[in-house]
Amino acid sequence: PAAPEAAPAVALAQPITPEVAPVLAPTVNVAAPVEVPVVVPVVTAVVAAPAPVALLAEPTVSTADMLHSVGLNLVETDTQKWRAAYDMAQATPAPTSAPRVLSPLVPLSSEPLMQVETRKP
Repeated sequence: PAAPEAAPAVALAQPITPEVAPVLAPTVNVAAPVEVPVVVPVVTAVVAAPAPVALLAEPTVSTADMLHSVGLNLVETDTQKWRAAYDMAQATPAPTSAPRVLSPLVPLSSEPLMQVETRKP
């Protein structure tokens, strides 16, 4: 006997398009903008005169005496002697060092490498 054909379990569905009702937004009455005059207050700043600065009195102790009291001596460099020493140092030629000599490179071998065992069996 022939087996009856079974109906398909899932039927193909037609696409459903939902009907959407248009939504109306509520209308709002807006009044026209009103121009408001802007009042800017005038501020006058009162600037006080700066306080007078008291001038420092001249020191009664000289710099040399102050340094000598702590064991230091004030030494001034004679500019003529300094200039002569500077010019002599500039006139002396800088020592030249011998150029570095590079040793020639060892030629690379093109023969195949060979593994050498170094441990005794």
